[in-house]
Amino acid sequence: MFSITTRTLFIYSFAFVLFLFHAFADARLIRGGGRGTHLDSSNTIYTLVDDGFRNSVGLEPGYVPIQENRFNSGSDELISTPEECEALFGSLDDLNAAIQFEGFVDEPCYYEFYENDSKLEFSGFGRGLFDMAAGADVTWTLSRAGFSDIIINDSINSIVGNQVLLDTLMPPALVPGEYLIDLDITFFSGPDSTFYRAQGDSLGDQDCEEVTPGVVECRLRDFFGSDTLSFSSAYKERLVILPGSAPRVPVSEPAMLGLFLISLIGFRVRKKLL
Repeated sequence: MFSITTRTLFIYSFAFVLFLFHAFADARLIRGGGRGTHLDSSNTIYTLVDDGFRNSVGLEPGYVPIQENRFNSGSDELISTPEECEALFGSLDDLNAAIQFEGFVDEPCYYEFYENDSKLEFSGFGRGLFDMAAGADVTWTLSRAGFSDIIINDSINSIVGNQVLLDTLMPPALVPGEYLIDLDITFFSGPDSTFYRAQGDSLGDQDCEEVTPGVVECRLRDFFGSDTLSFSSAYKERLVILPGSAPRVPVSEPAMLGLFLISLIGFRVRKKLL
């Protein structure tokens, strides 16, 4: 005969509460599927390296990166929604054309806010982000036909790992309607380090030359350095601003029920131990 033990009840109750909190936190991002992108077998590397590993001919083999990102070259490098919002839409050109000229048809993942909301919160994703860079300019652009663009600037502090987070006051110019979201980021390496980008199937190949009699220096062949590194979102995401204020929904009762169950279980377990 099946019986519910205290341990089983605790596990299911805890999972239930976690599910509720996750649902509340993601309430402003409407999910209905996602996008994907084409893939290929070529590798891409973005790396931030101390200038001590650079010689007169280029980046030395055996360098130790400050921070490095490796991924498939067919992957979107930056998007203005979380990673899970990617799904197949033919091509990025087809997607952007559908958004701009045909309306938001079958849009699987978009943001939704009310005009009287106090905050605007976005979460982007990037495969080449560098939160250890010296600095970064982060720019969110909200565009709508017939209206001036709304530009929101942020700094490297908004980048956490592969995530780009925006938490700002609701712009007064953001009136009800549908907008497109662009995300652009430029990273700065700083005075003592350099960004390198490499792409290809044989990224370990070297070129060596005799720079002075008896002195040979080698460099990684396909690594190209720069002081800045820039990314733009692969597609324009949808933002819907609804008129009025968000309806009052008693969302706290299920959460309180879950917390009550956990506290009750805790009491029963402690009583048993005593």
